[in-house]
Amino acid sequence: MVRKSSTPVRPDAAAGAIIKVLEPLTYGRSASQVFDDWLAVTEASLVMLPHHARSVAAERGMAEDPDEVKALWDRLRKVYDKAGWDRLQQAFALLLNSTGGLEEGMHYQDVVGEVFMNFGQPSDWSGQFFTPSHIAQMMVHMTMNAEAVERIVNARLRHAILAAPGGEVLYMAWMLARAQGDGGIAAFSLFAEQLYPRVLGVFQPYTIADPCCGSGVMLVAAMSMLPAWLTAFGLVEYHATDIDARCVRMTHVNLMLHGAASFVVRHQDSLTLQPDFTPPRVGRVRWAGGEVLIPGEVGTKPRLALPALALPLPTIPDREPSPIPSTTAPPDVVPDLSNLTQLTLDL
Repeated sequence: MVRKSSTPVRPDAAAGAIIKVLEPLTYGRSASQVFDDWLAVTEASLVMLPHHARSVAAERGMAEDPDEVKALWDRLRKVYDKAGWDRLQQAFALLLNSTGGLEEGMHYQDVVGEVFMNFGQPSDWSGQFFTPSHIAQMMVHMTMNAEAVERIVNARLRHAILAAPGGEVLYMAWMLARAQGDGGIAAFSLFAEQLYPRVLGVFQPYTIADPCCGSGVMLVAAMSMLPAWLTAFGLVEYHATDIDARCVRMTHVNLMLHGAASFVVRHQDSLTLQPDFTPPRVGRVRWAGGEVLIPGEVGTKPRLALPALALPLPTIPDREPSPIPSTTAPPDVVPDLSNLTQLTLDL
């Protein structure tokens, strides 16, 4: 099954609107520096979003920012006046809006990369010519079998569920719920409330890797082909590596922006595999019991309320990530190696 959605605003048009907001900030500073500051604001805001959502759901108000995020806000407030700060926030809001909404579906497009190429002053010397979104879509269609990925994930889920106490009954109930004609609501509720907590930490995600990720456009294109629930529950894990620190930040932003619940983004030379230049950015799904509200746009009601939703909690940038649990591949799953490519790796 291929995830399809309408795209009313093209990535170049969305990027143009963001650039228009950021351009006045280049008086007295370079466009590259403005882009880096906006990217830092965007990354920190997206990292903190699930933490704020959990804190608000627990009626504790907004979560307290960690020291590194506080230091970022303090530094930028010394550089930009209120009008400049408002422009950084407005550009962030435009980026969020470019992904669409629950009603119209997720728009899988690399707006961040478009802003970088047209405003952030990419390095011609190091060959920074990013793949356009439509070309990335074509390449992924040629190299990744989305139906095969879904089959492997379902097989691994079946193995993990049946291995849990009482798993046979739950698995049968899930299959019956999936057969109902209610648009999958019953199956989703059963999976989120009963099955997911049992397989979390045991299930081995299907991994998709890009060893030279740039802005993460290839991974975003891969997301667009897969059913959204595989990405949202961390059943597919995205791995990315790049030698450029800005590319690492852009990919991190794109993965969070498009709902990846499980990912590893490394600042590393993928050819030499030397130790990471900075700690990797890691997103891991953690169980969040109770009702969790995901905030909507400013001035609106929360867009979504789900019982016992598992939220992705990415690590704070430059903070040591939580350890990755070791898992063993289910013995009854044999990966299909016929479509093994550099983009699609079942690790």
